[in-house]
Amino acid sequence: LRALAAMGTASSGAAEQAAATSDANELLRTLTGKDHIDTNDVFWGHLCGSSIALPADRSRADELSSLSQSFCVRMVRYTRPSHNFQGLLRVMISKLASARAS
Repeated sequence: LRALAAMGTASSGAAEQAAATSDANELLRTLTGKDHIDTNDVFWGHLCGSSIALPADRSRADELSSLSQSFCVRMVRYTRPSHNFQGLLRVMISKLASARAS
């Protein structure tokens, strides 16, 4: 019974991690997309509050590297019409200034 309970916990933990990764991927797709995101949009709070679990094994690390490269290509392609890279910089500078003032 303990083994089944442990498997259930591992499965729900894996499901939670998969959901968090999916949410983070969706945030990154939005950031790197064609549509402009205003610097006052709640999106930035969601993006800054999200986290991505770093993979422990090599195959997952390669997958993450490939995925991040894809997002970087999208950012370069769409930053001119969306200005989201500039928005990201503005938001991060603002957050750093607030943290420094605290």
